[in-house]
Amino acid sequence: MSKPTSDSLLTLTFGSVLWSVSLAACALPHAGTRPDSNVAIDATLDAMDATADALDSDTQPDATCPLGTIACNGACVNPSTDLQNCGSCGTACPAAGPSQSVACLAGACRSMCTVGFDDCTMAPGCETNLGTSIEHCGRCNSGCSLANATPRCAGGICDISACNAGFINCDGDISNGCETSVSTISNCGACGTVCSFANATPTCTAGACGFSVCRSGFADCDRNLANGCETPINTTSNCGACGVACNGATPLCDSAMGRCVSGCTAPAVRCGGTCVDVTNDPVNCGMCGTTCSYPNASGTCSARVCGIGACNPGFASCDGSSGNGCEANLNTNLSHCGMCGRSCSFANAAASCAGGICVQGACNAGFADCDGSAVNGCETNTNTAVTSCGRCGNACTFANATASCVAGTCTLGTCAAGFADCDGNPANGCEVDTRISTANCGRCANACTFANAAASCVSSACTLGTCAVGFANCDATAANGCETPLNTAMNCGGCGTTCSGATPVCDSMTRTCISGCSAGQVRCGGVCVDPRTDTSHCGGCGVPCTYTNAGATCAAAMCAIGTCNAGFANCDMMSANGCEVDTRTAPMHCGACGTVCAFANAAASCMSSTCTIGACTANFGNCDGMVANGCESNLTNTTAHCGACGMACSFANAAASCASSACVLGSCSGGFGNCDSNPANGCETTLTSLTHCGACGTACSRPNASASCATGTCTLGTCDSGWGNCDGDNSNGCETDLTNSTAHCGMCGNMCEAGTCMASVCTL
Repeated sequence: MSKPTSDSLLTLTFGSVLWSVSLAACALPHAGTRPDSNVAIDATLDAMDATADALDSDTQPDATCPLGTIACNGACVNPSTDLQNCGSCGTACPAAGPSQSVACLAGACRSMCTVGFDDCTMAPGCETNLGTSIEHCGRCNSGCSLANATPRCAGGICDISACNAGFINCDGDISNGCETSVSTISNCGACGTVCSFANATPTCTAGACGFSVCRSGFADCDRNLANGCETPINTTSNCGACGVACNGATPLCDSAMGRCVSGCTAPAVRCGGTCVDVTNDPVNCGMCGTTCSYPNASGTCSARVCGIGACNPGFASCDGSSGNGCEANLNTNLSHCGMCGRSCSFANAAASCAGGICVQGACNAGFADCDGSAVNGCETNTNTAVTSCGRCGNACTFANATASCVAGTCTLGTCAAGFADCDGNPANGCEVDTRISTANCGRCANACTFANAAASCVSSACTLGTCAVGFANCDATAANGCETPLNTAMNCGGCGTTCSGATPVCDSMTRTCISGCSAGQVRCGGVCVDPRTDTSHCGGCGVPCTYTNAGATCAAAMCAIGTCNAGFANCDMMSANGCEVDTRTAPMHCGACGTVCAFANAAASCMSSTCTIGACTANFGNCDGMVANGCESNLTNTTAHCGACGMACSFANAAASCASSACVLGSCSGGFGNCDSNPANGCETTLTSLTHCGACGTACSRPNASASCATGTCTLGTCDSGWGNCDGDNSNGCETDLTNSTAHCGMCGNMCEAGTCMASVCTL
């Protein structure tokens, strides 16, 4: 088999048969499914393998048939495409279903849905039209459902077929269906149709605008819906109702009463039974009932026209408009505080108006009012002000350096000449004078040191000081310090002072020339010693062998650790720190190296080389007094040691447990109860009493009889005199009055055959 030669054509060779397969054909959907193209190609290759196997076995190409065909029933057919011989002779592809086609591709039968159709149900074929199906619109199981509308599927997209009665699609959005009711006054009968009528309250009924009630003082006299309630009914032509005219010498209509009245002296008119001059009455200005009213102000009436009068205290008309009265509250208005045009604002701060006075509020973030003056607001930027950095009065100062304020934090600036910040701590500024500091001479960390000599810093330069005792600067070079020891035969006590003679030796202590010592010895402090074995001068004069908490030896001029002192050990096996561990007190090496002290739920210590238990971990205790198992008892849940060792939980007539270091009352023993709800005294109550029979609070009593509770069960006792338990039921006690019952007269079952029962005796 050969590999694909391009993205669109797959060429394969089986024996003498050449196959060419379109990759697009391999990706065709089959009965409503859309397999991945790689899966389809794999399936095709499997089918071609099977075909090739068949060709290679019992169905070989006929020698007379063209390449790529085989002989079937006397004819040459192409098994890769022939519907009746697909893959092999006689293998016919099944017939196509509705909206479906069948093809033989690469020797395998393939069914494909027609574009726009799919197999969305269990029926054979591609029965579903995705372009029109309401239940499967555009794809299987994608149903169309729209609010207040009948949906349709057009071209695979859900759309509105028709809106339900009383609804319409005003926003043009199909997804929310017909969202608008056409029974509202804002969309009456159609989108955007607003119902509005002069002097009337509008309604919308069955998609048509109308009105039912006119505004007080008006009527629909012309019966014309369009102009609403057009007629005022306070005139002499229409007084109280349409067409009601007032007659007489001075006909008037009282608007308040809605009726014709006698006239008033001009220019007065009658309003509510009173003659009023409507030319200047602020309550009836121009006409009855027209009150001159303005917010926060009095009203005036002049020549039948309302005007604004004096503003109420604390208010003013700052916009020059009378329609909204004295609109500005001078006590609280930030733009008109105390008077028109006085605006409250403060630099970098909130502002308010209180009682007509501008009041500075909280400062904006990063600002503060450090001078206490509201005139300039919050004048200080505490993020940058060196004198008030982060807060008022917090001045930034650093020793021997400039200072700055960055984001409200004091920041060290440039060091003064000759100074440096060597410790990196801005709090102490540039703390080092590099002109004289021996440790930081000229710059940080530039320490002045000279071999065998003192050092100083002068004008930022290291200077050689006095030589150490026994040394000298014989080469007059400062860089290598006092390089020459004065205890040698060449320089004994001074530069160039040479010891001569048979055994020239310079005494290192006196630094004078003296006689020598025996072979292998040296003179140290006027005494000849062997530096190869002397522990005080091991390898040289004044080189002692000493180790912490241990003895020492000197062998071959090399110090070595000796025996550890009692109670100490060399646990790290290093000689430099000697016998570093005190095995008498070290918890990690108690008594011997590697013996670690550890106890369960407790701290551990080492005393006199013996591990000792320390403080217990919280909520644990060493209640058995044994060291080996540490603090073995959990004091939060151990019944025998609840909260503390030995604090055992116990309750009368009940089980006990421990939870969160507190004793908890458990189940009561049989026949007992915790009837007082007090756990301290356990289950204190015996459940055989008449007040607690079998359970707390269960009272034991029987009508007209005594009762007992011997075993936790309420039982009937002796009947009261004159009463009997004639029905045999213990629960209702002695229910029968034997003094007057004709069925049980005097005793149960004694029936009075005739007559009555009186005082427990049958009488006629």
